Amino acid sequence: MDLESSIRDLVGTKYKAHGRTKQEGLDCYGLVLLIGKRLGIELPESLYLARWDKRHGLFEDNKQWFIRVEKPQAGDLITFSINKYVVHVGVMLDHYRFIHATDTAGVCLGRVDSTPQTIEGYYRWKS
Repeated sequence: MDLESSIRDLVGTKYKAHGRTKQEGLDCYGLVLLIGKRLGIELPESLYLARWDKRHGLFEDNKQWFIRVEKPQAGDLITFSINKYVVHVGVMLDHYRFIHATDTAGVCLGRVDSTPQTIEGYYRWKS
């Protein structure tokens, strides 16, 4: 089963700040946790809690979980920044599309060529 078909049921899930389940709603990091779990990767909640206030190092400083990549592929994380602080994260479905959770649309699909935010980088899960 490919990544897109395995997460299709998440599209339309409502947004909830600090939400961690499909039933209660998801924020962007909750979506990453849930997709990671479906891929067999258990990320700690403490990663979010310990670093989110500093944001700039959330993914870059956690090399035991992620490696930075230049060309994304399906399953890689895409991060967005404002003033060098990571403010949003999603999961790439292919080279152009990603799934993410927004406070206005809930879990939805986006395109890298039509996002108003600055792309900070791409990160691959370590296996």
